[in-house]
Amino acid sequence: MSKPIQPKIFASDALDDLLHVKSKHSGDNWLLSYLDVFVLVVMLMVTLLSMSEFKQPTEALAPKSKASAKPKLHKPHPQVTPTVIQPDPTELPIENTPVLPTTGSEAATAVPLSTPALTPMMSPVENAVAIEQRLQEQINDKIKSLGLQESIQMTVNQGFAQLDIQDKVLFQSSAAELTDAGKALLLRLLPLLKESIGLITIEGHTDDRPIKTSQFLSNWELSAARANSVLHYLTSLELEPERLRAISYADTKPIADNATEAGREKNRRVNIVIQVEDKPQPTAIEQMQP
Repeated sequence: MSKPIQPKIFASDALDDLLHVKSKHSGDNWLLSYLDVFVLVVMLMVTLLSMSEFKQPTEALAPKSKASAKPKLHKPHPQVTPTVIQPDPTELPIENTPVLPTTGSEAATAVPLSTPALTPMMSPVENAVAIEQRLQEQINDKIKSLGLQESIQMTVNQGFAQLDIQDKVLFQSSAAELTDAGKALLLRLLPLLKESIGLITIEGHTDDRPIKTSQFLSNWELSAARANSVLHYLTSLELEPERLRAISYADTKPIADNATEAGREKNRRVNIVIQVEDKPQPTAIEQMQP
């Protein structure tokens, strides 16, 4: 008997046919990817277009804002400067004090110094010079009224008055204790010191001749002791201690030539620096500075 003929099935060929069966929509898959890209491009163009439209109005407004920021120029109008008429300063006289020492209560009577008024037509430098001259004249008049013009030399600078007193008027040679004549002079000078404002600086000065004693090792100790003697006596006359300062300069600030006896005599002195003006005027150099 012959064997029955069995159909041969080639599994590999059938599987290949199934795998390679093409769908009717497989040819349109590329459209989906293209559509996505197209949508993205359109959105990008719309975004760029909207940004450009937003930028144009801001640029158009920029010139207007700059123009509005510029200040408008106005033509100057003539102004009339009123003439200021200021009264002359009033000076109150100080009664002459007797040469002999008086009581502290009598010497404590103070009359304030008057500050000269500024002149509108003068420059600031000229005003400063005029004020210093007027103050110097006023203080000189007061010193003369006290009978101290022979014992005190005075200068005014920037609202401060410096009173130079020779050492022989206040002390004996190489000594720091006030003499009776020195105490009398300071007592008569007390009203002027009370009229001042601010600090009162007492400066001790000597000549350049060295000194070395059991009490004073050098001119520094001598000038310091003399300045302190004046300070302590003024405090005993009820002058405010917080306003007083004592400084020792020894021979470091001479005002005359130490080579002569007359020059050395001038250098041996006590300076009392007082403020006579509330707001000192600036110097000429300060006025010229911008």
